[in-house]
Amino acid sequence: MQEKLGRVESFRDVVVVPYDVILQRTSSSPLEHKGGPILPDWDSQVAARFCRDGKPIDTLPDQPPIVSQRIDEPAVWCDPCYHHFGHQIVDFGTRILQGVTEFPQARFLFAATADAGIRSLEDTPAFFRAMLDWYGVPAEQVTLISEPTRVAELHVPPQAEQWIGNGPSAAYLDLLDAVVERHFGKVEKSGTLYVSRAGQPYCMAGESYLEELFAGVGVSVLRPESLPLKEQLRHYYLADRLIFSEGAALNALWLMGRSVGDLTFIQRRPKLFGFPRESFQRRARSVEYINVLAGLVHGMRFNGRERLHQAISIPNEAALLDYLGSVDQRMVERWDRQRYREARDSDVRRWIEVESNNPASQAPNSTQTVIQRMQELGLEHLVPFAKEHLPDGEGA
Repeated sequence: MQEKLGRVESFRDVVVVPYDVILQRTSSSPLEHKGGPILPDWDSQVAARFCRDGKPIDTLPDQPPIVSQRIDEPAVWCDPCYHHFGHQIVDFGTRILQGVTEFPQARFLFAATADAGIRSLEDTPAFFRAMLDWYGVPAEQVTLISEPTRVAELHVPPQAEQWIGNGPSAAYLDLLDAVVERHFGKVEKSGTLYVSRAGQPYCMAGESYLEELFAGVGVSVLRPESLPLKEQLRHYYLADRLIFSEGAALNALWLMGRSVGDLTFIQRRPKLFGFPRESFQRRARSVEYINVLAGLVHGMRFNGRERLHQAISIPNEAALLDYLGSVDQRMVERWDRQRYREARDSDVRRWIEVESNNPASQAPNSTQTVIQRMQELGLEHLVPFAKEHLPDGEGA
């Protein structure tokens, strides 16, 4: 039997409110997520609520004392508008395509937190508007819920996939395949593309030198932040082989169907940081995970946990060379240890300067943890620089 899309839940006369919190975690509470539609029979709802691993994790929004707006036309609920690229695409973007496919004339509803200053489409991040354009949602049919609004007819598609939990169904991938072909047509893939984080402070130390090596053997190099979203996707689609330095750019692959060639992830952290592997495996011809990590230099959170999402990754040089040789032996032959280490140290100093301006660096034991990690990873020569720049570093 042919696989179908999940069932759309439909409701009458539902109040939709802005978010109080979106994916907020504190030291004393689980993940908080509160806002959007005030659904009837809340505790019995599953697919229409925000889920991870197939279970709702959101909280029933408060009933407002006054509802000042009303939408009488059919509407589709599409989850929050959020400032984080990855969460927007993966957590909050997977209801949209089924919605616009089954209800092309409807109004498409999003909401943000009240303090985000998002009241219209013009207030949203550029990548949000690019995502809507990719899925084919007309701008004039988009409404940002900025105050309590009563919706006469609300349709809620299920999340097509979840960050933690289910991967995409064949039926959903069919829809994505059609989107890709509509934008780019059919092409013959060719070449290898390295998707780099060298322009980011939270990168793999020495990555600018790796860019140079890759380019020297004919591998294309892309810093995705330099291009609009659609152009990033075009490059991913055209490449026969994709090599990603693990990070936020990976989330763009959720916008693509079975149109990814051979896919390699160079891991910058001990694990692939929550990325659901099944989602990649269903999209790509093959998937490979390469761990060349010696360790992370990172600070601490105020809740006492390690701040790994704002770390810089320090490669194991021997493991890195082994991997580069598997791609093209010429990179090993051209390896210049001094130039690599100069690039690595430059990236670590840049990271320290960014860290020094990060309010989180004031957390207890954060600077001490940074220095300890540097010493453990053979970066003792950079410790004076860290002490000079980081809070309570006790001077150089």
